[in-house]
Amino acid sequence: MNRTTEVGRAIRRLVAHVVPEAPDSAQVFVNLHPSDLEDDELYAGDGALTPFASRIVLEITDRATLEGVGWLRHRVERLRAVGFRIAIDDLGAGYAGLSSFAALEPDVVKADMSLVRGIDASPVKQKLVPEGLEALTARDIPKRARPPAVVIVSGHLSDDLRTRLAAVGADRFISKPFSPSDIESAVTEFVKTSTAAGAVNGTARSVGE
Repeated sequence: MNRTTEVGRAIRRLVAHVVPEAPDSAQVFVNLHPSDLEDDELYAGDGALTPFASRIVLEITDRATLEGVGWLRHRVERLRAVGFRIAIDDLGAGYAGLSSFAALEPDVVKADMSLVRGIDASPVKQKLVPEGLEALTARDIPKRARPPAVVIVSGHLSDDLRTRLAAVGADRFISKPFSPSDIESAVTEFVKTSTAAGAVNGTARSVGE
């Protein structure tokens, strides 16, 4: 087992430890490295996250290439069969962009902040970003296998631009970044939890409705 796989499993065990403490309405987003998709533990009936699959959204970053993952579509179908949902994080910041979207057909898309940074002053972005979101959420694509993705947009936007993006498919907006003190508090609490549980360090986060 390589180090990346070992860390991925440790993170999933930690998430499994804290999921029961999250509100019933919470959906838990768990970041995956592309190599995690080739770890059989992720799909196993006795996998750490399997009992909570209906509450878990597996988040695959667009900042890392998926080209080395064999049988990608088949693996994603297996994950959905277990009950997981799939998200793409940082869409527009990484290697593949729309290629990742087409391959994964995600349930949730988190658009990278770089797509909307400075958009109020950029006529090009003002045209391209809404058109891109409209394509991601189109409901009239023939033989589309899955419902359109939920789209989350990060960044400071004008009210007018929020309205325009919402009209073409953006579902949620996140505009307040974590402050250094927020991050420090989260890390401190995580270290305490990890030490008490005897777990290997990892990262997990829960997003409530």
